[in-house]
Amino acid sequence: MQQPDISDAAHSGRHLTASAVVIDPARRVVLLAVHNVTRLWQFPGGHLEPDESGDEAAIREAREETGIHATLWTRDRLDVPAGVWQPSPIMTIQYVAPANPRWDEPEHLHVDMLYLTTADSLVVPIAQPDEVDDAQWMPIDQLNGPDVRPDIPVIVAAAWQLLQPRRP
Repeated sequence: MQQPDISDAAHSGRHLTASAVVIDPARRVVLLAVHNVTRLWQFPGGHLEPDESGDEAAIREAREETGIHATLWTRDRLDVPAGVWQPSPIMTIQYVAPANPRWDEPEHLHVDMLYLTTADSLVVPIAQPDEVDDAQWMPIDQLNGPDVRPDIPVIVAAAWQLLQPRRP
């Protein structure tokens, strides 16, 4: 498969987005949603709203798109005098976002901050039709399908490793 051109000149601009990598570690499943433009299974996520941090957007998008209330997973935090600690994404990736006629958006780039979150998979996700076409918990070792965005298995594997206990 040919890699998409992500050079700045090929697209109308960059949009800052955040996504929630929602895992239930006890059941080894990840929450995915079918995006209503790409028609692929991917993480719940979307554009940041004014005055919203990336972690707030990721948690909000998971709730809005699937009804799942996820809990942010963070590495060790550091208290800094005169500063307010902000959770870091586990990674930030630039993607090509296809044109979306519904919102009158041309093809553009998403600079997506991915936040690791956890939730109980006994709570059944409910896809919100205005947001996504479907939402389901999927086994983390069964994500290699033509209808799954190709980056998902790689990101889930990295997120799963972060959830494992540290060895001394």
